Amino acid sequence: MSAVARKLRDGDIEAAEAERIREAVRKDYRRVLKVILTSAVLWEAERLLFRHPLRASDAVHIGSALILSQRLGIRLSMLTADASMHEAAAGEGMPVEFFG
Repeated sequence: MSAVARKLRDGDIEAAEAERIREAVRKDYRRVLKVILTSAVLWEAERLLFRHPLRASDAVHIGSALILSQRLGIRLSMLTADASMHEAAAGEGMPVEFFG
């Protein structure tokens, strides 16, 4: 939602498009995996903050995905509209879908 709000503020999308995206996200929210913020995630986020120019929340998102990937033995993809987050996730070997 942060990316949608930013794109709306920046004039990159119209209000109707922003609302359409918000409704789609709300509809899909039940299917979104929620990750518990554990000490392992926080340690991974800290590591990422010192390797990449990230905001704390972005480091937590990437760290969560990396920890979950390790535990499940799969490669999770990162979806982002933020260039720094894109570069950091790619730098950590994650597949990234960038829509910025």
